[in-house]
Amino acid sequence: MRIWLFLFLLIALPAFAADLKAEMQALERSRGAAIAADDEAALARIYAPDFSGVTAAGATVTRDDLFAIFRRAHEHGALQADSTILTAREIGGAVVVTGHLRLLAPDTKAAVSESFYMHVFRKDADGWRMVAGAATPAAH
Repeated sequence: MRIWLFLFLLIALPAFAADLKAEMQALERSRGAAIAADDEAALARIYAPDFSGVTAAGATVTRDDLFAIFRRAHEHGALQADSTILTAREIGGAVVVTGHLRLLAPDTKAAVSESFYMHVFRKDADGWRMVAGAATPAAH
């Protein structure tokens, strides 16, 4: 009996991890689209009210601070986000995501910012909500 359980877990766990990574990638695409559109209502569905984070520049931010940063950036032209989820792992009811983010200029599509990040999500009645995040600049 134990061998069957072991075999089931051996087969099922990688599929679960792939599904979770795909789900987080879809959420990341939604987040990027909301940032580009300056859609605070959509962002408020992704970022928890108690969100806290650290930007790649080292500033600590709340959700309101981050939304203000997005608004200011949008005033200079909609940035496009090119974000790739590298890992997604469920830990005790939360999901920890790592990824690579490039912010692209709207006219030239040149990278104006590039970083690696870690985001932490928890699930509530409305879906996954980001509760914490940290970024570090990508070395060139």
